[in-house]
Amino acid sequence: PCDFFTATDAEPIVGTALIDITPGSDFDEVTGGPLDYCTYKGDDVALVISFVRSNTAKDSQTWQDQLSNMAQATDSEAIVTETSDLGERSFWSVTENSAGWFVAKYPYVFALVIGGNIGYSEDYREDLTTLAQKVLDALP
Repeated sequence: PCDFFTATDAEPIVGTALIDITPGSDFDEVTGGPLDYCTYKGDDVALVISFVRSNTAKDSQTWQDQLSNMAQATDSEAIVTETSDLGERSFWSVTENSAGWFVAKYPYVFALVIGGNIGYSEDYREDLTTLAQKVLDALP
């Protein structure tokens, strides 16, 4: 996921020069598959992009359920709004300390989330939408 955009793309969003760019992998509890991510860390804000590839059938109920479950899984207190802004389905998710997109383009689901001392979450929506579209354009 670190290949989708550069430090130059991330720095205006985190608001400072980047301290670190860290790739990683984990297990995704919603899909049961591998989760790959990249963290772009600034002083007190970080931008994270994560990817999951689903093994379910495109039009299955399981696929549809996975999308909304991923958006809510980050924080049970999150305010999640489904939109038609990006991809096949997209969710804008806001918590006290984070904001971001969960976007589906079968068989991929990716999240693009800013977190930390972010202030007003809606201030990030336009920039994160632009980056999310850049990721969508790069997917096969």
